[in-house]
Amino acid sequence: ALDVVLYDKLLRKFTSFKYKNMSSVELIKTVFNNFQDAIKHITTNRRKDHSSFEINDEYDVQDLSYVMLRGVFPDLQFENPHFKSGGTNSIVDLMIEQEGIDIELKMIKEKDKDEKEFIRQLKVDFNDYATWAELKDLIVFVYDPYNKTTNKNNFYSLAGSKTIDNVTFNVHVIVSN
Repeated sequence: ALDVVLYDKLLRKFTSFKYKNMSSVELIKTVFNNFQDAIKHITTNRRKDHSSFEINDEYDVQDLSYVMLRGVFPDLQFENPHFKSGGTNSIVDLMIEQEGIDIELKMIKEKDKDEKEFIRQLKVDFNDYATWAELKDLIVFVYDPYNKTTNKNNFYSLAGSKTIDNVTFNVHVIVSN
């Protein structure tokens, strides 16, 4: 059993993705930091009478994020259920299992008042995702096209190292308008 654990750790170390000397986490964060610019073309300036792509909800953000990341990370998984906690499975939006990366996506819609409910949801998600002992990095991307966030620091304060039930992982937060 110890050999399997050591093999798994070595495999992750030597097969982890690198692009321009960026780690997988840094690359994913770069993609999300450029999300608004990347989608501008398909949401505003489609060619030859094609209708604009509309981003109406979190599912649209999930689909676009999957398409943007899948070409770079062929092992990217969509809506992967984690282990049961409290009788239910938590489902992370995107996951790169081999690298211990979960990606949680949120969209604040026009009807939402502010970020408070999203902060509460994320705190619950953190506990649920910590049931995966291999979790190393949790990347949280919040798309707020209607500028409903009253204080982005409410999201950024969730970032950093967390230890929940003996699972230590880093939380990275990106908020885009």
